[in-house]
Amino acid sequence: MFKSILNFFKSRTFFKTIGIYLVSLGGIIWLLLSYLDVYTHHGESINVPDFKGVQVSKLHDIASVNHVRYLIVDSIFDAKIAPGVVIKQDPEFNAQVKEGREVYLYVSASLPPEIVMPKLVDRSLRQAITMIFSYGFRLGKVTFVEDECRNCVLEQRVNGKIANAGKIVSKGGTIDLTAGRGMRDITARMPCLYGLTKNEAVIKLAESSLAVGNISYDSGKEDVRAKVYMQTPACGAKEQSVEIGSTIDIFLTVKHTKIPEVPVDTIINTKSEDEGFDDN
Repeated sequence: MFKSILNFFKSRTFFKTIGIYLVSLGGIIWLLLSYLDVYTHHGESINVPDFKGVQVSKLHDIASVNHVRYLIVDSIFDAKIAPGVVIKQDPEFNAQVKEGREVYLYVSASLPPEIVMPKLVDRSLRQAITMIFSYGFRLGKVTFVEDECRNCVLEQRVNGKIANAGKIVSKGGTIDLTAGRGMRDITARMPCLYGLTKNEAVIKLAESSLAVGNISYDSGKEDVRAKVYMQTPACGAKEQSVEIGSTIDIFLTVKHTKIPEVPVDTIINTKSEDEGFDDN
């Protein structure tokens, strides 16, 4: 029996059968790969359209024309952008993708998120302003009143209304502060703000019981990269005093060559007079 099996493996019938099997297998694999190429559009790609700045109501038309799909995955509030507008997309504009690819979109929210109002009263003015920025609020007017605790925050308002700690408020609102100016000192030395960002300048002025006035950009629009290159009243080599509570106008630029060097004898210790103040 073993001899007959061995003879079969040596026969032309066996090799013919193996050949038919291999050809059939190759044909099946070729057909499968061809089908996958057609199904997946292998080697074919399209450019992702630009959805940025497009209103939600117009997304379907743009997606249909460009043979892609879209999915709104999140909404982000930005007071500078109209609600219901695409502000970010993934993949980016002009990226090459397969036809029918889903593009993930982020749109501007119509309402700002709500957060719990932090406690600013009884903190130092510097601490309060830092918290305002970190919580995503805008700093409004800082008013100084006569009080024995200089640079202590006495009152906090959101959009003009008193808002005590724990109140639910909209993120991005404007916070006005009332702070103490002391009982004796009526003047402060003028700090030099050259080379500081807007927020840094606001904090440095607060340390001197001063407030920021008009803010101007030489480009005509706000830019987080801009730094102070001019201030009114100006600072100089000679010691200069201004009344506590005064407002200082600042001018900012992204052209850092416009920023003057600060004279050595005008460098002021920016360490807060309230260091060690209870943070609670």
